Amino acid sequence: MFVSSSNAGNPFEVELGGALTAPFLDPADNIYGAPINAARVGSVGTPTPARPLVDVGLVRPNPFNPETLVPITLSSRAYVEADVLDARGQLVRTLLSAQLDPGVRVLRWDGRDVHSTSVASGVYLLRVRAQDQTVVRKMAIVR
Repeated sequence: MFVSSSNAGNPFEVELGGALTAPFLDPADNIYGAPINAARVGSVGTPTPARPLVDVGLVRPNPFNPETLVPITLSSRAYVEADVLDARGQLVRTLLSAQLDPGVRVLRWDGRDVHSTSVASGVYLLRVRAQDQTVVRKMAIVR
């Protein structure tokens, strides 16, 4: 396949292999001034990736003191576990362990372990598991 820009009719159109034409993208990623709909870009026969069952948003604030919030979004009903782990991978606290319906939830961690003792300053991991998916986010607590 070759690309040619010799199409005199429209400087924003390129010729692919002599038969097909495709729009040319300008530096602002526009097609003839219209924004691209990324959901429609792809090859014929290429399957669209499945939407993840669980999506974990950004930890806010991060670093934090005394608490942080993390949004999670479920695309379908699932059993979800959310654990805080220390840097060695040891369980610090379980924030959530339940069957949940689809939607958005916000997890809150107050910087305490399973015994309600304040943890030391450092980096901790939030591990969220739903069915066969696992998402991990780093969190830093500063005392």
